[in-house]
Formats: sequence, C-alpha cells, structure tokens
Amino acid sequence: MKNIFIISMFFICQIFFGQTSNVQIDQTSFLIGLVGDYDGKMATYDYPNIEIPIVTFHCSENQLSKIFIDSLENFKEVKTKIEIDKSSIYSKELAKFFNKFYTRKIVEDYGFHDTAQNKDYSYYFLILKKDKFKSQIQKLSFLAGTFYRFGKLNTENQIEITTVNSVSHFKACVEFAEELGFKIVSKELADYYAIPSVDKFTFIPSEKFSLFFTELNEAKPLKNECQ
Repeated sequence: MKNIFIISMFFICQIFFGQTSNVQIDQTSFLIGLVGDYDGKMATYDYPNIEIPIVTFHCSENQLSKIFIDSLENFKEVKTKIEIDKSSIYSKELAKFFNKFYTRKIVEDYGFHDTAQNKDYSYYFLILKKDKFKSQIQKLSFLAGTFYRFGKLNTENQIEITTVNSVSHFKACVEFAEELGFKIVSKELADYYAIPSVDKFTFIPSEKFSLFFTELNEAKPLKNECQ
C-alpha cells in the first residue's frame, strides 16, 4: 500500500519521540479524518471562478494549522501548491485529490441565481465514500485523524470524539471503530432540528491500539486563545 509510514515520523517528527506502539498509518486517510466535514463541506462546486478551502481552522487551532501545512510538504500522493487566507487553506490539486473520496449530493431547495449569467446554481454536500477505506490501516488512520483534531481522552481513559454539523464523517467513525473491534461505550446523537448539531461517541480501543491512542493524545497540539 502506498504512503504508509510509522507514526513516530509523521508531521516531521512532531508526533512521537521514543514511542513504542509502532503503529502504521496511511497519511491520506489520516488527513481526511483531520480535515473533517463541517456542514458536509457544503458549497457550489459547479460555480466557476470560485475556490473552496480544503479546510478552515478555528482561531484557536494555530498550532494544528501549522502542523497540517508542514505535513503537506511530505505528502507524496499529489504535488500541491497551497494558498493561505487567514485560517483557510486552499489547493486546487489537493482538493481534486481529496474529492475522489466523496460523492456529491445536491442540497434540496437551496441554491442561488447568478443574475450576470442568468443561471441557477445548486449547493452540494460531499458524502464520504466509506468503501474507499478498505483496509484496517485506512480505517484506523481516518479514525486517528479525526481523534487528533476532534477527540480527547476522558477521565476514564476512554476515547471521546465530538463532531459539529457532520454529515457523513461521524457515521464513518462509529462504523470504522466497530469494524476494528473497538468497544462502543456510548453514542449521543443530536436532535434532528438541533443547531448546531453536536454528535459524540465514546469507545475503548482494543489492547493492540490502546498505547497508540494514548501517545496520539499526548501529541495533540495545544489550543491558543483567539485574538
């Protein structure tokens, strides 16, 4: 499998020093999980002359943003040139590559009319193609990337992952955790009409991957105060 590497070397050696878990990670799957799918990545994907960010980081995620940018320098799947506008990161090449892992779904009764072109445009959700993540390494890597940004260890040393306005990533995380043989402790789904829609699930990884998640948690970047 392409682009598999030891987690201790990931993100330019910023992740584990002296680690012992020796878990292999698929970088593509990790990054897709880390990027997330806030609002289902809703956008007008067929509208000309508009660039859609690959990811927008919260103002408290400055360290994570830098780690993400550094990781792209070692991203072997596609040569990419990135542009940064405040907290948003753009790359036509990377967007094209990542979008292969999604299918478009039109947002019903929601769009806009461009008066200059006299043309209607629709908004689309991007729905994760879960069948693109076939191996255990890919599923673990997606789950790890999601945990790295959206998860934590709770007081009982269990893994908690919380997503906001997720359309397909949250469901994929739960399914992948189950398929990996992890014990699902709890699952809390937001009410259909809740704004924002906050979903959370808690799981216990298998003994094989327990140390891996502990080390990954210790390697999570600190959040900063928003200016």
